[in-house]
Amino acid sequence: MPSRSESGIPIIYVSRKVARDILDDSGYSLDSLYTLIDGTLRPRSTDLKQSVHISVNFDVQSIPTQNVAGILRGSDPVLADEAIVIGAHYDHVGLGHHGSLSRKLEGQVHNGADDNGSGTVGVMELARLLPATTPKRTIVFIAFAGEEEGLLGSAFYVNDQPLHPLKKTVTMLNLDMIGRNEDSLLWVGGAFYSRDVKKIAEEANKEVGFNLLYNTGLLTFGSDQAGFIRRQIPAMFLFSGLHDDYHTPSDDVGKINFTKMARVIQLAANIIQNVANRPDKPKYEELPIPERTKLVQESLNVMRRFRPQDTKK
Repeated sequence: MPSRSESGIPIIYVSRKVARDILDDSGYSLDSLYTLIDGTLRPRSTDLKQSVHISVNFDVQSIPTQNVAGILRGSDPVLADEAIVIGAHYDHVGLGHHGSLSRKLEGQVHNGADDNGSGTVGVMELARLLPATTPKRTIVFIAFAGEEEGLLGSAFYVNDQPLHPLKKTVTMLNLDMIGRNEDSLLWVGGAFYSRDVKKIAEEANKEVGFNLLYNTGLLTFGSDQAGFIRRQIPAMFLFSGLHDDYHTPSDDVGKINFTKMARVIQLAANIIQNVANRPDKPKYEELPIPERTKLVQESLNVMRRFRPQDTKK
């Protein structure tokens, strides 16, 4: 899965010793600059008599990997020209040398049962269930690679190789970490960028019965729905929340709440059937800040009933 890549902007930092050496002939010492800046909260820029020459070499290596996809063609001769993408990332952090939140346990296998074995299983189960419903719109099922390395697989799909034209992609549903925490709580991301997201999720939830939360603004661009939202494609992100086992070797299958996971998959199936068979399509629209604030406040009010320790003012 080669893709366009950028090496990025070099970041260079110096040790205190080097900083002191650079400042030797400036009339300032490092400690005196600290004191001046902290005392006035104003910068103390000055010309330096010394020059610094820096060379940066990048060693960029391409590592081949794959997105894994399947397509269910729509049953309607007109609506089949439009598609829904259902995705989840199948990579994790391996032995934890990069991405682990448990530094003392680097070198141990990080199985990633919730992140994101749960979401990947969800995509496969939806691929099993949905053909029997004969959806009118086409559905693309995809397991993304490289999410933990910077959403690489979904970025490749959106930027390089969409399996269905993006202009005819009506929505994206992402499943990432759907198997933990309270039985009744579920986060739905994407509502800041489409009023239809909340409407469709709540309609689909009537027979499932979750308490839906929408305060996932900080995570909106933290998983594979991000690239689709940036292309102004309405997207939904189903997420059961963070936990202490996140990115550690203890994120194992024995801690998965399979009953909750099955309910999330049922909710996802209801959402897809709604979007796949409706005559209109979800509309992309960025909500103004007051509406976003209201959504977050409503979610916090719900969450206080379950996590009062996390929502104290």
